[in-house]
Amino acid sequence: MNEYQIKFKEDCYYAENNAGKVISELLYSKIKQGKVISINQVRVDPLFRNRGIAGKLLKKAVDDAVKNGQLIKVVCSFSKKAFLQNKNYQKYEYKEN
Repeated sequence: MNEYQIKFKEDCYYAENNAGKVISELLYSKIKQGKVISINQVRVDPLFRNRGIAGKLLKKAVDDAVKNGQLIKVVCSFSKKAFLQNKNYQKYEYKEN
């Protein structure tokens, strides 16, 4: 059984535990007339770190962006590292000229 659920609100993917507490957030903004999402920050409550929650939030954000025909600009250090390690993500990375 999962100890959290991934949810979405405008410009934010988040994980909420079974008690209703937000334990992780991925904050993003739409740029380039909505054709690109900029992943600005990923935060995880210290009590819930090293459980893969941030990675699941990032995967959901990338999957949704791809489904919507958007590219992803990686800004925060967590997303930069994840994109460096994941060749599949790199296909969808937005690079400024």
